[in-house]
This record gives sequence, C-alpha cells and structure tokens, in this order.
Amino acid sequence: MSVHDHPIQIAKRYLPKEATLVNIDSPVPHPAVYAADITGDGIPEIMAVYKFNNELYLMVLVYRHGRYEVASRIKGPGYNVTYMAAMPIIKSGINNLVIGWQIGSIWSKLSVYAWMAAGLVDVAPDDMSYSRIHIEDMPGPGGRDGLAEIALWIHDTGNAYRVEVVRWNQGAFVPAPEVYPYYFPVVVRYYEKLTKEHPDYDFYWYYLADAQYKAVNPEAALVSVRRALALPNPYPSRETLLDLERKIKQSLEGSGRFDS
Repeated sequence: MSVHDHPIQIAKRYLPKEATLVNIDSPVPHPAVYAADITGDGIPEIMAVYKFNNELYLMVLVYRHGRYEVASRIKGPGYNVTYMAAMPIIKSGINNLVIGWQIGSIWSKLSVYAWMAAGLVDVAPDDMSYSRIHIEDMPGPGGRDGLAEIALWIHDTGNAYRVEVVRWNQGAFVPAPEVYPYYFPVVVRYYEKLTKEHPDYDFYWYYLADAQYKAVNPEAALVSVRRALALPNPYPSRETLLDLERKIKQSLEGSGRFDS
C-alpha cells in the first residue's frame, strides 16, 4: 500500500467490519472520501465518513513510515453527508476539512475541522446549519487573501433563502461584508428569476431588495423594497422593510444619487 493508491480503496481497508462508506448524492453520487493535506506536512491525508451501527463516523488517515494509519475516528452528527471539501479557512496555506452533516431533508450541520495538537477539532458552532452552501476565497477590495469565505443559504419559506456570507476572524465566524459586492450578484440573479415567476410573492421581493442592497445596487434595491411594501402583507414585516428602505436611501444619499 502506497501514498499513490486510490484514496477510496485505501479508506476501505481501514473500515471496521460491517461498516460502509457513506455516499454524497450531489452533484453526482460519490463516496464521502477526500484526500488533502490538513496537517501541513505536504502529504495528503485521507478523510472518510462511514456508517457503522447506524451512526456516522469520520476517519482520518495520515501517511507515516511508508504507510497510512488511522490518526482519528470521531462520531459525526446526522444521518448522511451532503458536502465534503478541504480549503484554507482559518489560516492561509493550511487546509481545513469541511463537512456538511445532513440533519434534515433540507438541512445540514456545518463542521469545519482544524488539525491541532489534540487532534481534529470542529471550530464551527453547534447551531451553524444551512440548506445550501458555497465556499470560495472571495475577493474583497484588496483582492483574494488566501482564506475562503462561506456562503450559507438558510431556507426560509417557499424557495426563499436567507443568505449569510461569513469568514473566520479572531476565533469565530463573523459576517464578511467586504465580499458582499462579489457574491451577492449571484443571489440577485436567483431572486430576479423568482420575482418574475411570482410577482405577487412578497418574500421574494424582500430578499431581492436585500440582495441588491448588499450587491451595491441601491437604485434597484429601492425599487424592489417599495414593490414589497406595496403588497398587501409585507414580509417579513412592514417595520423590517421600512428599515431596509431607510438603509438603501442612506446609501444613495451617501453617493449623491438619491432624488426622492
């Protein structure tokens, strides 16, 4: 057995008897096995999620003395895996293992694992869950910084999602407004389509206005928030929409573009 063997085949050799690798369904079905250097030694570790006695476990194999060996086995939450990747999130140049543990039909619990002296540590809070996810080193005003931001799409109602873009900073995940202009145009396009299909759905107009505001398109955001306010039952509340309208107006006034 060598470092050049296929990661799936290597992982299977270390599974407990009667354990099976978990499959990730999207974008195409594939085993929950990932090879990446998460210890910083320049050699890929092999991470695999398997099911044993109806429970999920994450296994990490490290390459030492000419062979792989088990460095960690930890129990995972949920009943399936929806996402698995590795990229620098906490420190530039050092990969973190990211896993979406499925805890509901459209809900996954996010885990961001860091390799530390004590072993594998999940730095994501227990309540960090999402319905869709996108992770990328997103450019801010100064370009990309070598650390990935996380866009969490959190289901609300219908096909509406509240989108939060966060990054790791000083020991916690915090909002990353400096990359909003890069990412929120994606969200704008999503809600533009929905408002065309359902022009009387107030929640789509609210989320469109919010996305346009974060994408630094206050003129369009003002039109959308006023469209939301004009509907019979403003969502999520008239007060929330008026507060968003106030922020949009302030943005326009600050740029000298507000007329009325």
